[in-house]
Amino acid sequence: MVGPFDSKDIGTLKVKWAEKIDQFILEGETIENIFELDPDFAIMTNKRLIFLDKKIDIANTTGHELIFIRYDKIDSVAIEKLVGVFKFNKAIIYCNGHKHSVRFAKEDDILSFVKALSTKIN
Repeated sequence: MVGPFDSKDIGTLKVKWAEKIDQFILEGETIENIFELDPDFAIMTNKRLIFLDKKIDIANTTGHELIFIRYDKIDSVAIEKLVGVFKFNKAIIYCNGHKHSVRFAKEDDILSFVKALSTKIN
């Protein structure tokens, strides 16, 4: 399995995110990887990527969109580096002219995520 978690860790994370995850899994869909984000999660299934994308509205209120993307719709993925800091913490997913940001708390997690996603979109 590609990713930062072994099967025990995925089980632990499934329990942690069970209420949020289960309602979105389709029949015949299986979870392959779960990545903890800052502050939520990203899920890679055998069919698609599911994650929360933070958005800021006009009144500077932060909201979230739950994003579902089939792998064949993803054009590319990039890693964004914090300016002035030697740390990577954000993956940018490009999909049909749209740009989605996924923020990670740990640099190791973002590298595992990008590697795992790259195997799905090639």
